[in-house]
Amino acid sequence: MGQFHHHPDGYIYVRPDSGTAYGDTLANFQVDYGQAAPALPTGCDEQIYEQNVRHAYKLKGNVISGGARVYTWGDNCIAAISSLLAAQAARGKPSIPAPPG
Repeated sequence: MGQFHHHPDGYIYVRPDSGTAYGDTLANFQVDYGQAAPALPTGCDEQIYEQNVRHAYKLKGNVISGGARVYTWGDNCIAAISSLLAAQAARGKPSIPAPPG
């Protein structure tokens, strides 16, 4: 299952079922995807969506609410992994930290 992760470090991570994962800043994600990631709800610093498994909003690592089990926006990002990676490569991949689990 793929994953869309708005991490508290200010990066967006998109992880497909297999193959290369995408990770970049919010600003670069907006350029690469063509639209900004949705804003996190007030009081949250992280969003993690794993297809058909979980969709959680967190604050300091603690789950504070859940999102829809089917998150179409996240699914679309995961499906666009090839385009995200191509756009990132075309502008030059930044030096980013290793994606967290």
